[in-house]
Amino acid sequence: MQQGYTRACLLAGISLGAILLSYCEPVDHPITLGAAQSLPLAGRWRYDSSRTTLADAAQRVENTFLDPIPPKAVLLIDSAQWRYAGSMREEHVYTRHGDTLLVSRVGDRHLVDQHYIHPDKVGKVIFGPDTLLITTLTPHRLIVEQRSRYSDGSTRTNWLYHSR
Repeated sequence: MQQGYTRACLLAGISLGAILLSYCEPVDHPITLGAAQSLPLAGRWRYDSSRTTLADAAQRVENTFLDPIPPKAVLLIDSAQWRYAGSMREEHVYTRHGDTLLVSRVGDRHLVDQHYIHPDKVGKVIFGPDTLLITTLTPHRLIVEQRSRYSDGSTRTNWLYHSR
């Protein structure tokens, strides 16, 4: 009697598992480095969050923190421009080489109004390029990494998280 009960429970469990799996939605799996080259970046992305890690010269993590992102910040990407809009405004130009992005800051009226640049710098590259590495790219998720190494060997790594 015990064996029949166990077999019935096992079959019921398998049936229940199959039913539950049929209701699951597919998940975007991160694309490994090198495989994201064929996916387009262009479009509108929500700027969800940013994380920064500071490490010493031996690469021991000293501090990790989340950077505050203004609500409703969006990233608009076309074939040459990388623009933050909404509650955050920044103009950039970029080029893409596989999983590597070279992003340069472009002067805009906001920077003139804040007295950071002269009006003759509007529309021109004012610093950069910064190198960003695409670590995850799916139709619904974009994560890029920016790493800076300082003269003492310490590093600062920023991860920028975007979604559609």
